[in-house]
Amino acid sequence: MKRFTFIALLLVSFIAGSSLSALAQEQQSEVKKHDEDSAKHSFGVAEFDRFHDILHPLQHEALPNNDFKLIREKATELIAAGHALANHGTPDSVKQAADYEAGLKKFRSALKQYTRDAESGTDEQLRKSYTAVHDTFEELVDLLPRKVQP
Repeated sequence: MKRFTFIALLLVSFIAGSSLSALAQEQQSEVKKHDEDSAKHSFGVAEFDRFHDILHPLQHEALPNNDFKLIREKATELIAAGHALANHGTPDSVKQAADYEAGLKKFRSALKQYTRDAESGTDEQLRKSYTAVHDTFEELVDLLPRKVQP
């Protein structure tokens, strides 16, 4: 009887392990597809595309894993891309220019705080300021005209 129980447990463990492995592969496939789709994404403004290329892995990989070391390491690059975006001004295609300028002011302020926190802030301060940079960037993106990708 003990032998039967042992074999049954072994079989159940094997089946469960196989199922978990298949589930993990499926999730990795979905993440890869999302990353590929994101890589194809274009905002129609080079500065937005460059900023997003740096921001995306930080938002979807580093932040969920509390990898503040990477968020700090990429700060110089992200901040430089953020300044280029901010210095670009309001794209001609933006219909709500006043809203965009207000959003740009918030973005610059968030970028300034992120710069300080990346250098000497706590991880929680960095999380907050990095998230503000991400969120204000998204607000600016929402004001850009939509481009349909083929």
